[in-house]
Amino acid sequence: MGFILFEPLNASAGGLTTGVFSTPSTTKKLKIAFIGISGKVTDEQGVGLPGVSVVEKGTRNAAVTNSSGSYTINVTNNNAVLVFTSVGYKPIEITVNTKTVVNVSMVAITNALNEVIVTALGIKREAKSLGYSAQKADVEALQTNRTTNLANSLEGQIAGLDVSPPAAGPGGSTKIRLRGQSSFTADNSPLIVINGLPMSQGASSSNGYTQNVDQGDNMQGINQDDIESMTVLKGSTAAALYGSRAVNGAIIITTKSGSKNSGIGVEFNSNFTVNQALDYTDFQYEYGQGENNIRPSSVGTAQSSGAWSFGVPFDNVPTFQFDGVQRPYAPVKDRIKTFFRLAPSWSNTVALSGGNDKGSFRVSLSNQDAQGIIPNNDYHKKIFNVGINYKLTDKLSTQFYVNYDHQFNNNPPLVGVQGNAIPTSIYRLANSISFDVLQAGAIDANGNETPTSRFATVTNPYWILAKQFQRQTKDHLLGTAVVRYQFFDWLYLQGRANMDLLQTTYESNTPTGTLAVSAAPTGLYNGSYGISTASTRQNNFDFLLGGGHKWKDFSFNATVGGNHFPLITSTFNEAVTNFYIRDLYTIGNGVTANSSYNLTKQTVNSLYGTAEFSYKNLLYLNVTGRTDWYSVLARDIDHYFYPSISGSFVFSELLPNAKWLNFGKLRVAVAETGSAQGLLLTMH
Repeated sequence: MGFILFEPLNASAGGLTTGVFSTPSTTKKLKIAFIGISGKVTDEQGVGLPGVSVVEKGTRNAAVTNSSGSYTINVTNNNAVLVFTSVGYKPIEITVNTKTVVNVSMVAITNALNEVIVTALGIKREAKSLGYSAQKADVEALQTNRTTNLANSLEGQIAGLDVSPPAAGPGGSTKIRLRGQSSFTADNSPLIVINGLPMSQGASSSNGYTQNVDQGDNMQGINQDDIESMTVLKGSTAAALYGSRAVNGAIIITTKSGSKNSGIGVEFNSNFTVNQALDYTDFQYEYGQGENNIRPSSVGTAQSSGAWSFGVPFDNVPTFQFDGVQRPYAPVKDRIKTFFRLAPSWSNTVALSGGNDKGSFRVSLSNQDAQGIIPNNDYHKKIFNVGINYKLTDKLSTQFYVNYDHQFNNNPPLVGVQGNAIPTSIYRLANSISFDVLQAGAIDANGNETPTSRFATVTNPYWILAKQFQRQTKDHLLGTAVVRYQFFDWLYLQGRANMDLLQTTYESNTPTGTLAVSAAPTGLYNGSYGISTASTRQNNFDFLLGGGHKWKDFSFNATVGGNHFPLITSTFNEAVTNFYIRDLYTIGNGVTANSSYNLTKQTVNSLYGTAEFSYKNLLYLNVTGRTDWYSVLARDIDHYFYPSISGSFVFSELLPNAKWLNFGKLRVAVAETGSAQGLLLTMH
């Protein structure tokens, strides 16, 4: 939610419009002159086009043409640029200048039916030939609607793709669902494939001693500015070539590697956003702190009833509160707006690219600094990306991609707990305790948490801000090398090696003096401290042998390949309770220590193939098959076969002169996939 709001006061078609500029942090209003623009959008035959999107570039000012193609929109200045977009037509940009009437004639995209998209295993296919559901994402929209997590930018972009943004700060993971919940226990997220490297989304909410902290996901390590194309494979048929790993569909991402014969170029992108907490609470403000229709009459009863608002009606009579001070018995409203802050986020990317007749390169570095709406939460991310595409000979070409990201998440909010978590404490506190009082009285004279209610788990949020910490550091390296040899125009051989290295460190504490923690033995201090490190290494080696041929009205394309996928994950957790020295949170200062080490290994070997038959660009038949062999299963049950078959009939090819139909296709598909959940072997 951006905190800058433009609010038109008077609308007019063609002329100046008065508006208001305001921010939530101030009541000042500044009048601004808007310019009213109207017009009509037609096709090449002059017929009005309904449903055309009209947007002022760089803003959220937008309009849609009505049934006759007419529209009106208010723009901010004479230099505004209007962008007209509609499915099946070329986008048009027009500068307003001094015009108040802008009419547009849109031109149909004649080659839209021949669009080529990247499918499973990086194989390129014409969109019209596919017998399953696959959709390209609008990369420009991803870069315009920038978010801390790339997955959030997909919201509303792909039909059938459900994206739920995190409620755990800027470093939180995003829930992505393509086919709903296919399993109660397995990962229901789609497979992410970046430059041919398959990896899970990796959404994680807790691990080891992380106290239910959302640790983010792998989509955070991808910079929107580095993306060249993104294709979403929605169903089993589309993703069957990835076997069990893509049981929930797949998102195929290709990053940039520059352009041939482009010389040297430099690009810089900067983006600024602000978020704030939405307040949908509806607390009652008739009765104040207390219970059984009785107000607090002492410090003890105030500290006991701090989670209840069942006292007497508000009357401004001085009444005891948890810190022993009597204050007017009055409601404290807007607690969400008062506690949570506006959270700005800056992201900047600089890239250097170039190319000649042999190949191209692109190198980029991005930095993002984001604050969370909780006052002590901040998130920092740096991404380094390299893409190289070079032709060594007329037949031999290579590609190299490297993506490294470093992330630091400071004090991400706890989720899914009722104890030392700030949101739950705020919601449960009595409605007559102000935040100024909570902050001033959070720590008693002995340095311990001051009780606010009989429930020790209702922790004063300012105690958490002052004493509790969670810190996460993540380093993620992705590398891809591709070598391709083109024997003939119709036959090629490709080898590819991928590497995925992830190192995560997480540390957190439960502060000494927290009410919910049991007292320590005499001479010691209570509390706890834990640190967890996790390391994941996966390699992906594959080859593809592909070719095709065309005989008059018939064409045939086929690809066969294999894959070797070893995965090793190790985690080390260590925690201590009670301390020799107060407020020193280290392993060495702890009295009682517990530790654990987990090692997980798995290898999957695969063979697969695909064949496509077509007739006159009218009928298409696609067949795929993949067999996976799992190292952790007994030999007689260690492999599974995942087949798919799909067909499409492009009936619009039979009506080439139909002006009322741009494209029409019937498709049918059937596939069999399954989840490999539970196949991992864990050794302790």
